[in-house]
Parts: sequence; C-alpha cells; structure tokens
Amino acid sequence: MKKLFLLVVILLFIGVGAKASTLRTIDGDSIASSDKTVSRVLPSANGTLMVSSGVIKEIPTGTVNGSNTSFVLANTPNVSATVQVFINGVLQEVTTDYTISSATISMVSAPVAGQKIYVVYSKY
Repeated sequence: MKKLFLLVVILLFIGVGAKASTLRTIDGDSIASSDKTVSRVLPSANGTLMVSSGVIKEIPTGTVNGSNTSFVLANTPNVSATVQVFINGVLQEVTTDYTISSATISMVSAPVAGQKIYVVYSKY
C-alpha cells in the first residue's frame, strides 16, 4: 500500500502542471508549491485517496489604513472553519477578531496602517 501511495503522490506531483517558475517539493504526505498553494494527499479508510488544496499566506484585497474592516480573499474557502487570519504573524480568533462570509473577511477592529494581513485556508 505504501508503494501505491508513493506512486500516486509522485504522479500527482508530476501532474500538477508546474510552471518553470513554480517550485514544488514533496515533504511527507504533502506537496508544497512556491505559488502559495499546497496540496495534501490523504489516504482514507477504504483505500481511496482524497486531495485537498489550500492557500497559504494570501494577502487579501483591502486597504490596511486604520479604518477599513473589510478584506476579500481571491477564492471562497471550502469551509469557513478552515480559515486562519494572521495580523503581523499573530493568529486572530474567529468571532472575537473577525467574521467571514463567502470570501469576505470582516474585522471587528480595523487593522492599523502598516500591519500585514495573511490568510491560510482550504479551497476544496
């Protein structure tokens, strides 16, 4: 089973359509990419494989100016529970610090001008 799993991971790695400027690496069960997406191959109990795809360190659109509280992601997360919002590297708490509806993040308090917002989430 491990050989089959490794073969599937290699085939997925080759078949992800890497561009010349995109670096992809295999680490354990995941395929990491320099274009800020990551795919994870997960074996299931019945022997089939699931592939999930996520976005790491996306900078959402929206002005960080001390008064704007609305920021939009490039994709709608598969499940809002997969979303992690970071401001200057500090994980924010859902409902306490922000809410999410579709691809829009609404901050409870506007981030201060100059702060960096990064978001991690699952697309599929």
